[in-house]
Amino acid sequence: GTLSPSGVGTLFAYAAALTVGLQMLVSRFAETRSALWLTIGAGISTIAAFALLAASPAMISLVAAVSLCAVAQMLVGPLVPTAVNALAPSARRASYMAASSVAVDLKDSLGPSIGTALYALAPRLPWVAGIPLVAIASLGLGAAIGRARNPSRPSEDDATPQLGSAVENYR
Repeated sequence: GTLSPSGVGTLFAYAAALTVGLQMLVSRFAETRSALWLTIGAGISTIAAFALLAASPAMISLVAAVSLCAVAQMLVGPLVPTAVNALAPSARRASYMAASSVAVDLKDSLGPSIGTALYALAPRLPWVAGIPLVAIASLGLGAAIGRARNPSRPSEDDATPQLGSAVENYR
């Protein structure tokens, strides 16, 4: 079946409550993990959520998927601005931060309409199409973080903060 508007609102409230209740615990856990690990962990969590939604429209799958997406956001959300800052050349940092902000705005504005269009074609299509996109994005960010942590050659940007422990990324 479909969710009523109040059902959708309840899921949003649940995700918000989960984030409020668990963010500090997840942040403490994340302090001992590398940015690379957090990126891959968030990607796997999102892929698992999408796989659940593709496999079953049942309410339990929906609640589990919302939970997994909330955890993924808690893992990687605070990391993104730090990663952009660390990966950008110092002279272009403001431009990179602006581009990151525009990408988030595009995701927030285009994502629902694209997802709805895909859903209209086939109810499982948004999730099936999303899995490889999440995998590519996670691997791409993970590879960029890996290169930033292990530069092959020194550059004029040696003062650029490197991505190591997520402690740096959450402060």
